Amino acid sequence: MELLQLRYFAELANMEHLSKTAEKLMISPPSLSSTIKKLENELGTQLFDRSRQQMRLNENGRIFYRYVQTALNTLDCGVLTLTQTNCPILKVALTSFPVWIDMIYAYEQSHPEVVLEYTVITLDELNNAPSPFPWNFFLGIIEDVDTGRFQSHKVFPPERPVVLMSVLNPLAGRSEIRLEELKDENFISVRRENSSAHNFMMALCRQAGFEPRKVYYGDYLMRVKLVQQNRGVNITTMVGATVNAIPLDTITAIPLSSPIMTRTQAISWEQDKLLSDTEQTFLDFAVRYFKEHPLMDPKKL
Repeated sequence: MELLQLRYFAELANMEHLSKTAEKLMISPPSLSSTIKKLENELGTQLFDRSRQQMRLNENGRIFYRYVQTALNTLDCGVLTLTQTNCPILKVALTSFPVWIDMIYAYEQSHPEVVLEYTVITLDELNNAPSPFPWNFFLGIIEDVDTGRFQSHKVFPPERPVVLMSVLNPLAGRSEIRLEELKDENFISVRRENSSAHNFMMALCRQAGFEPRKVYYGDYLMRVKLVQQNRGVNITTMVGATVNAIPLDTITAIPLSSPIMTRTQAISWEQDKLLSDTEQTFLDFAVRYFKEHPLMDPKKL
């Protein structure tokens, strides 16, 4: 797999038109088509649904695009860091990049004069971070943040939990569900055990009075596959489900009626810190971005 393939894929994913993308890249349409086909062959799956010049991202393509865009943004930041050493550098830490990556990319496009570096961290790294905080901002769940150390600006309303399950599950037709009804199910968790998503799931199960009998661990892609295969259920929120390629026609998201613990996405920084012009501009941009580009209808949260 070559870097050029990934850059061509990202451009085609943005435009979803073969000839226009080829013109922008200054290559021939057959050359672009051949490059994308080679990439699909290496991955063993189609990324686009094709119809004449139109090439629409399919479900696999949308999932792969998020990871490619993250990798390309990180690489571009590294190039900027080395070639534009006088640029202001903004460092942010986050626990779930799919929620924030589109906003980060939009900020980078609007403010090329700023080198934006972002790092995915665990809750342990957040809670044990030295003072002063080594990042300008933390992007993540406000309920995970020490309010005695940080101040925050909410970018979404509080989110209620939902249960992700296969449509093959006997309970899949329900309009809502109590978590106690799932105590005999296997559960699916993401990332390491000190992740925000995992802790949220475990805290809800314990409030419901049980420990999951079995937990499968994996990344977000693995979660999708295991839920699709009816291997277990997952606890998340509607925003969390939406940005991680859910719902699909094979997966349903059912609101949890009890117990209830909300999660609220926010931008946080250390108490009493005077924000620089660059920091204030980033904060204002992020707040405005999510108002103009909500991840989903707030009424569904």
